[in-house]
Amino acid sequence: MLTLTLIGALLNLAAAQVGCNDLSVCATGPVDTTKEIGHTCVTADGLLYGNTLDPACAGGTCVDASNPILTAELCTPPKIWLPTTCSSMQAGTPTVQCSFLLPFVLTPQGIDCCYPPPPLCDATQLQGVIGTMSGACQALLGGALSTGGTLEDEAVCPCFLEVDETVASTNLKCLYQSSDEATLYESYERCAASPLPSSSPSPSPSPSPSNACADLKAAYKASECCGADKDKSLYTSTSSLSTCGEVKFEYKVLSCCPKATRK
Repeated sequence: MLTLTLIGALLNLAAAQVGCNDLSVCATGPVDTTKEIGHTCVTADGLLYGNTLDPACAGGTCVDASNPILTAELCTPPKIWLPTTCSSMQAGTPTVQCSFLLPFVLTPQGIDCCYPPPPLCDATQLQGVIGTMSGACQALLGGALSTGGTLEDEAVCPCFLEVDETVASTNLKCLYQSSDEATLYESYERCAASPLPSSSPSPSPSPSPSNACADLKAAYKASECCGADKDKSLYTSTSSLSTCGEVKFEYKVLSCCPKATRK
């Protein structure tokens, strides 16, 4: 009763400003602005006959607080049954009341105005995207996918940018791992906004393998190409297959460990 009285007192305030920020209705992320969370029964001139988010009319603004209209069937013309979205609640709430939305209105009624987290990526779907890339990128990313490994942007970005933007936006809006904070598509956009690293070989190569060579070596081992026929496919889930021979060819192009090019 004390809570309802407090809400009622606040709702009766003649606030000079209206509108709440996202944290007022979602503490963990962006607001799902189009999500419907309730309804109001109103007239064209603004008289309120019922609000499903405030079924007791604690604000005292209902025409008949003792008999609020809370269903579409009872909200008959000329009254109008209007949906309440997270966005419209944000926009229409007096600013001085914003801090009460989560603890006293939304949470007690089990209403969540936050966007759901992105889904985990489907391995088959990712393999389909990888299959549109060059042989070297198929070997690199296919190997990482098969082992659950991760790669730095320097290695991934050139491969990501081989993918058409439409394909990326359709298939990569997912998390590679549950612990990731960004989707693969967000990583794709980050790559697109950054200059690509140079692919030119260094005039004075280091005695140790480059990151690109190390990544290819890991992909090569993961695909069990060692000692295999050069025509062996790395994986068979896509229509564009990468072979052990292609990986060995990339070793030569990148001047990686010569032993890796031998059968």
